[in-house]
Amino acid sequence: MTKPVDYKQTDGKWGRSLRSMGFAARVQGKGRRSYYTYPAVRGAEYGITVRRLNTANIYGNTGSGVHAEALSVLQAGNWLIACMGKGLWTSSGHYIVVYGYRDGMVYINDPASSSAARACNTWELFKAQVKYYWAVDVPERISVGGIVSGGEYRQADFVREVQMCTGAGIDGKAGKETLSKTVTVSRKKNSRHHVVLPLQKKLQFMGFYTGGLDGIAGLMFEFAVNRYQTQVLGDGKADGEVTAGKTMWKSLLEL
Repeated sequence: MTKPVDYKQTDGKWGRSLRSMGFAARVQGKGRRSYYTYPAVRGAEYGITVRRLNTANIYGNTGSGVHAEALSVLQAGNWLIACMGKGLWTSSGHYIVVYGYRDGMVYINDPASSSAARACNTWELFKAQVKYYWAVDVPERISVGGIVSGGEYRQADFVREVQMCTGAGIDGKAGKETLSKTVTVSRKKNSRHHVVLPLQKKLQFMGFYTGGLDGIAGLMFEFAVNRYQTQVLGDGKADGEVTAGKTMWKSLLEL
């Protein structure tokens, strides 16, 4: 079984809306409805096949044939995204990732909890409380090599993380709204803002930042910004500041 990265929606780097509302905050449309097409659409962005297994709510219907199909997904080494109903995992509605099955037990990444009972429980309890399933076909590079850190930091990843940290609409595509939500970051201004981390990652990937990914704009961060301003922007008066809505933000967002 391959365990995915266990992201938590309570992590401050995601911004207020994700901390308070979780996955639903990212998929709501008009009328504040969660769009059940979202997992497949977002999976496709990363070249991952995500299939919705049922369109009818099966909460409490333990005899539904969909459960057997979902179990076969896990037994084949793939993952499930599950929208849960009232019970152990939620009092109303909540999304979790199920990454394994063994001896009648399911293994879960729950973005809202680190509770042992919510991380591993019986298949029987789980299937009694699930409403909808999505099957995630785990890419061979992950099923064989496991989850690895590092790798290419795509522009869309950077933009999406900036959007998460600043409260902009999240689609991985920079535009006027994304730029308008940017904040000024330097050693003296917003040095611990959540957006510092994606800035560090972007500058590190580009070869300008050599410090730790600690989310703090310190001396190494200032040095990296100065280098970027001098070498990329041709600024003869580098000031070590990424100013809201200005040239460096536009450059980093590729606007």
